Parts: sequence; C-alpha cells; structure tokens
Amino acid sequence: GAGGTVGGGNYPAKFSFNGAASCTDFAVFNTSLAGATGQATIIAFTNLYAGCTTTPPSVAWAYDTTAGDQIVTSVVLSPSGNQIAFISTNSSHAYLNVLYFQRNQGTAYNSPVSPQNTTSTGSTYSSCKTTTPTQSCLFRVEFANAANDTVSSPYYDYSGSDTLWVGDATGKVHKFTGVFGGSPTEAGSSWPASTASTVLTSALYDGTHVFVGGANGIFYSVLASTGAVTASGKIAGGLGITDAPLLDASVGELYVLVGD
Repeated sequence: GAGGTVGGGNYPAKFSFNGAASCTDFAVFNTSLAGATGQATIIAFTNLYAGCTTTPPSVAWAYDTTAGDQIVTSVVLSPSGNQIAFISTNSSHAYLNVLYFQRNQGTAYNSPVSPQNTTSTGSTYSSCKTTTPTQSCLFRVEFANAANDTVSSPYYDYSGSDTLWVGDATGKVHKFTGVFGGSPTEAGSSWPASTASTVLTSALYDGTHVFVGGANGIFYSVLASTGAVTASGKIAGGLGITDAPLLDASVGELYVLVGD
C-alpha cells in the first residue's frame, strides 16, 4: 500500500522448508501501516524464484491483524515456519502478537482478512491451533507495563527454550515464554527488567544474558534467569545506541554501534 515499508533497520523474515530454494518458500513483510479495511498490516509472498509456476512473486497470505495497529519492527518466524511473532503498537501501547497463519487467506495488500480467531489468553491460542478444520489464530497481549515500543524487534531463542525478549520505549526488557510451542505468557516477578528511562534497542541473547542498548548511550546486560541488570558507563552521546548489538560467539565479543 502507499507508504508501506519494512522500516529502516528492520528486516523481513524468510522461510525455506527444505534448506534449498523451493517455490513453496515464503518471505514475510510488515507494512508499518495502520490496519484497516483494505490495508494489510503484515503480508507474505511466495513463488519467489524464476521458474516457479506462478510469475513471481505472489501473495501467500495477507492479514489486517488489528484495526488501527501498526507493525513497525521486524517479525520472527517459528522454528517450523507455521507461526510468526511480532510487536504491534497503537502509537502509545505495545502488544506481543503470535500469529498461526494459513496460506491463501488474503489475496493482496488491499484484500487482507482478519485472523479467524483472536485471543489474549495463551491457553486459548494454544487450543485454537489444534482446531479442525484448521483456522488462523492470533494471540495478542499488551505489554505488562502498558508501555510503547518504537524500535525494539523481538528476539526469539531458537535453541529450544521457546522464549522471546523485547525492549520497550521506557527502558524495560520484557520476557515471554511458551511463545510458539506452548501457551504464550509474559514473565512476571523480576520482569520486565528495568534499565533506565530510555528507548531500548532490539535485544540479543547469548544463552545466559540478554543485551540491549539505550538511546541514553548506555549498554545493558540482563541476566536471563533472574532479570538482574548490569549497566556500562556512558559510551555514546548524541544519538546514543539505536541498533541492536552484534555477537561474535567464536571469540566471545560483542559489538555495539553508537551514534555521536
């Protein structure tokens, strides 16, 4: 749609079912546009390659997930490729969304459909995915502290914990469990973990710690097991830290890009 964009610093999500190029592969894009009749908030394309039976690309599915909400950060795929997680915002409050999508629902960006079932209860979402005949299901829940999220994309742990982390615009790091394989739930007690009153970048998880940068120029390490926060000294002025950190696991080094 007019003005549709994945957004600077954000990325579509690509899935291949067999590790090699296939005409059933698909790529998922957020649109950054507010959901409305005739406007998709999220859309997937398939038939991506020359030689596919349909002139590439074609729409695999298109949804208006929630009227008025925008998806302005990157989406992440489930390990099996049948669900996606993303953050939506209505400009003042952010929500975690987990979508169990179905191919051929929605035919174009201007012909999206709403998911057939929407819930804010994790167990209901989990049950919905086993419905016969198969239907699309959307889990959508507001951040526990009712904060907004302007730049932080969700980080999903593919090592088996089924956990997702995301920062918000008030300096909190949120932890969600049971995201794709169980009942999605936001962790309580010491979560969301508090850093400082600042906009946080996308998170990074190394198996023990969750790392985020702040627009205040400070870099934070959050112990994933307890939510305990350790802060660096101020390492950037001006623009602060706006990009997610990078990890080189082979040498145990983190790279933080700063704007001064």
